[in-house]
Amino acid sequence: MTETTEKSPTLIAMDQHISLEELPSAYFECDVDGTIMRCNQAARELHVTGTGDIIGSKIWTWVAHDQQAASRNAFYGVMETGIDPPVVHRAVFTPEGGFRTFRFDRNLIRTPEGRPSGMRLILTDVTEQQLELERERKARMWLESISDSMYESVIVTDVLGFVRFANLAAEKLTGWTAAELTRTTLQKCIPILSFLPTDGVTFNPRRILEHRTFGIATVLNKEREAMKIFLNTSPITDKSEGTTIGVVYVMRKAEGITQED
Repeated sequence: MTETTEKSPTLIAMDQHISLEELPSAYFECDVDGTIMRCNQAARELHVTGTGDIIGSKIWTWVAHDQQAASRNAFYGVMETGIDPPVVHRAVFTPEGGFRTFRFDRNLIRTPEGRPSGMRLILTDVTEQQLELERERKARMWLESISDSMYESVIVTDVLGFVRFANLAAEKLTGWTAAELTRTTLQKCIPILSFLPTDGVTFNPRRILEHRTFGIATVLNKEREAMKIFLNTSPITDKSEGTTIGVVYVMRKAEGITQED
């Protein structure tokens, strides 16, 4: 279950007094006991035939069976504390015969004295977005696993030079942990003191966003000791946009080359 305090466009529309029947998402109102008292057309279209009436049913019966107990307990907890609940994502069984992931935006209905008297809920289908996030998560895990198995040190930065990823070999080479590196820029942690190109392409922050570079660099590790490394850089390009979105640094210690060379 994921949570956020972000307010949805649909709840903003509610604040602007848009007709509930015009909302593209399912809307419910329930009382302090979780009994549904009102819903819109989108909610009625989401209702599975043969499962009883919507009005008078409990709001937590709309989620997957294994999530109902937690949803019921969370509902009563919110009614007791009077604190507006965060956004959550739940699995909902749809009329098409399968489960889909819905975003639940919720806020409390209150009495004139400010006590909770019920809850408003809006259900928005976010299945495709969640699947895409999961694909991205797995792709990143795969990339990190491959990178951590590499002998070479790999560091990835964005176009501003902030570190976004560092593999295990990079941690060993530089003395910095990945967590430490990803809080700042590469140049601040591992300053490049000099660079001798082997391909004629000089090293500077602008050129590496457009060209690959190869050479021998003198850098400082975490202990601020100078060391020579073989350094290759390559811009990362968003092929759909044709723009550079980052840079990959591949490094390994230059064995046999002294600081005087």
